[in-house]
Formats: sequence, C-alpha cells, structure tokens
Amino acid sequence: MGQKNKRASFGELDGATRQEILDIINPVRYTVLTDKFWAFKNAPAGTGLNYYGGYYNFFAGNDDFALSVAFGSPTVSWGAHFFFVTGAVPGGTVTIRVSGPSITDEGDINAADTEDVVINAGSPIDTYVETVKKWVGQINAIVISGAPINCNYGYVKYWDNMNTDFTVTATEATWLGGANDANINLCLRHHRQTGWTYNVGAAPDPPSPIVNLDESQSPLYDGVRNTSNGAWKRVGLDHFIEGSGSEGLILEVSNSVNRAFELGVFQVQIEVTQEANLI
Repeated sequence: MGQKNKRASFGELDGATRQEILDIINPVRYTVLTDKFWAFKNAPAGTGLNYYGGYYNFFAGNDDFALSVAFGSPTVSWGAHFFFVTGAVPGGTVTIRVSGPSITDEGDINAADTEDVVINAGSPIDTYVETVKKWVGQINAIVISGAPINCNYGYVKYWDNMNTDFTVTATEATWLGGANDANINLCLRHHRQTGWTYNVGAAPDPPSPIVNLDESQSPLYDGVRNTSNGAWKRVGLDHFIEGSGSEGLILEVSNSVNRAFELGVFQVQIEVTQEANLI
C-alpha cells in the first residue's frame, strides 16, 4: 500500500519543506490588553509635585561641564539615567564623561563606572540625550572633548514595561480626598527624547503629557474635597511607547493643600503585541 502524501493538503505549498512551511505560519502575532496600576497619596505635610512609576530629578539650573559637576546623593538608590538638555548649538562634537557607581537591571553594581555621552555637532537647542547606564549614589560629569555648552541636567527613571513596546489605550484615576484642594493635577507623561525645552537658570520642560487633568477639566471641575470620592477617566487613546528603547511613562500628581489625596489609584490600560509559534 502506498503512503499518502501529507503535503498535498497544503495546496499551493505542496512540495515545500517542513521548515519552509513553519517559516510561513510561525510566529503568529497577537495583541494583549493588560493594565498597570499605581497607588498614590500625599504626605500629611506635603504639597507640590509627586512622581509615581518613575521620576524626574531636575537640577534647577544649568552648567557647561567645563569643570567636573557632581550630582545626586552618595547613598541613595536612584536607579536612574543621567540626562542633558542642550541650551546651545555645538560648533563641533561635544563629549561629556559621566562617572560614578552604576547598576544593571540584573542588580550588578559597578562602583567606579564611566560612560561617554556624545552631543553631535550642529545639534539644535533643546536636544535631549541620556546615558544608557543607570546610576546609584553620586555621579560626576565633565567635558572631555569639544567646546562646552550650557545644558540642563538631572536624573530620570521611567516605567518601560520591562523594556517592552506598548500602546496606551486608556487611563482612569479614582481617589478619596483628605482635604479641600481646588488646585490638584494628574498628569501622565510620555518620557522620550523629543519635545524638551531648555530653560536658563531653571529646570527644563519635559515633553507634553499624554493626558492631563488640568487641561481636560480645568478650571471648573479640577479639585478634591475632604472625605469625598473623585474620578477621572480617558478612553480612546492610541499612544505608542517604545519601551524597548529609551521611552516610558511617568505619573505626576500635584496638590496645593496638605494631604489633598488621602488615597488614590491610577490605572493605565496598555496593548502589547506578542508572538507565538503554532507548531
């Protein structure tokens, strides 16, 4: 009895090798909706801006790094990239060396590490560059080649979905007020390299937010009341974040009265594309 040719069932693929067939049907791409949550609150004696999911630690000024500049505190677990925002157009390539204790995502610490950050010749004002490495404790930065230019600078940490690309599709915040405050704000920022503004003698302005309570509901309905619940929701978003690159999310919560937020939860719905092999 002859053996049935199983490849005949593949129609136009009849004659293809098994590996050729697998290359066609594998991998299968599919999308998954999932959620990220951050709980937030204000300290009993705290007003101003608080960060969740990550943070900016801006130096409120500028420097040209002609001489070594120290930044950070020696014993703090920053786990952050060091960044620059340029305040001038460099006539030639400028290289700034960042030195200090670094840490990897695997938890390995190098107590005396360095990384050279390059600002290309002709880069426009407001160019943003950050170190690939993350730092703990205190770093030092100094120009090692090229003519120094003034820059804003600081530390940044952002939520990048464990270095995975994703799309923000919706957000929702719910909270319990701990005080009457008409000047609160919730702001979800897309940290990225574009959209920065250099400021002389002050911190830089980061990229525009994805969603911002002040812009969507201010001034009539932008506030919290003591012991009262509140909520803010936005759907229909389609905002891509290159988490595999140098992008991520930072949640900013601000208040003008102590303990304005007794307790709150901020939800971000994200869509992630994944791959799987059928065979």
